[in-house]
Amino acid sequence: MVDEDPPPGLVEWRDGDSVVLPAGREDVADSWNAAAIVRSLRAGHRAYYLQSGSTLLGYAVLGPLPDVMELLHIAIISDYRSKGYGALLLRYLEEISLAAGHARMWLEVRESNYAARALYRSAGYRPVGRRRGYYPRPGENAEDAILMEKDLRDPGKIDPFRDE
Repeated sequence: MVDEDPPPGLVEWRDGDSVVLPAGREDVADSWNAAAIVRSLRAGHRAYYLQSGSTLLGYAVLGPLPDVMELLHIAIISDYRSKGYGALLLRYLEEISLAAGHARMWLEVRESNYAARALYRSAGYRPVGRRRGYYPRPGENAEDAILMEKDLRDPGKIDPFRDE
């Protein structure tokens, strides 16, 4: 008999939790290490991690604003990408946002992050703006951030003809 991993579950990251993020990998931005997430929690943000058994699959940070929930960071560990975990984590976050009374979610994504942009677009997010030169790139010009938004009350509301 083969043991199967339990289905992925979402866990709220609390200050004091000892969640170990993989270090030195392309899926963990230097600015979003475990210490930065703890600082974010202490600033009033909410963080979650997706796991199957004891395996960390991904994590995210939400920033509640008065009228909208902002997705500050989301990452799927590289070994688990392209398996639907990003979409699953995003759905969990949207449900949490709705339950907290937020009807819209905002996020920003690097212009060059085509995989993430495709995920957000398929989940019903639409581009609503751009922050020029937002992401620094050592030795190069800074990269633009694409601002995206979703009406969580009407997930099918998207204009397929709007260019990004």
